[in-house]
Amino acid sequence: MPELVEIETLRRQLSSLILGSQITGVYSPSKAKLRSLSSYPTLIRELRQNRVQKIDRTGKYLIFRLSTEKVLISHLGMSGRWLVLGETKPKHSHLVVEFQGFSLVYVDPRRFGQLLVARSENEVANGALGPDFLSRFSVNDLYARLIRHRQFVKKVLMDQSVIAGLGNIYADEVLFQAGISPLAHCDKLPLEKVSQIDSCGKKLLKKAISFGGTTLADGGYVDLYGRNGRFQNHLMVHAREGEPCLVCGETVQKGKISARSYYFCSNCQKENF
Repeated sequence: MPELVEIETLRRQLSSLILGSQITGVYSPSKAKLRSLSSYPTLIRELRQNRVQKIDRTGKYLIFRLSTEKVLISHLGMSGRWLVLGETKPKHSHLVVEFQGFSLVYVDPRRFGQLLVARSENEVANGALGPDFLSRFSVNDLYARLIRHRQFVKKVLMDQSVIAGLGNIYADEVLFQAGISPLAHCDKLPLEKVSQIDSCGKKLLKKAISFGGTTLADGGYVDLYGRNGRFQNHLMVHAREGEPCLVCGETVQKGKISARSYYFCSNCQKENF
């Protein structure tokens, strides 16, 4: 699933391409419904002859601000992509948005994505999102949000109602940078370690954005122009099971929490503090 980094990469690319441009046409080549969707006729009616005034992001959501003062909320789910449309439409194309001289297409093979026209961004995730990881919140706020949970820190960091934006890849990488085992319990974390999650996490996410995100071996993520990200070449633990830790040489291990994989170095990352 694309995470904060990949969505921010798309936001920047989309902003440079479509801001202020008039939508000249909208159509759906698909009858298959997404997980959460305004009807295709509604999307077509609300978007046609509109302009995108601004594109924001919160967590893993894109928010297209329209000239009608409504918003288009887009979540890519497991396999969604926004792409500049080439000569032929990709398989699993669900929506085509036409501008003067080019078109965008939303593609989603697994159909877990979201395209929803709403009156405001307050309808994102029904208002249940926590603060964006790259937003300005205090370490004390993050500490308070984490220590109320007795669960493993990896699981809580991926809970979008606690803190928005992290998924499987970057939760692993943030915890490695902070020296915290994925199996550490949130309610046992000292403030100092939460401060490291905050500072190391923000530094890591900004670096990953500068590399255009992460494309793993499954090729799930590509940017607006169909290009792979490059941060997979800089991952320290995620998807590196059995390989030596790049810091200490210990073997990187893999485990599962609630059917979700995690990767860590048992030497560099501590469970108890």
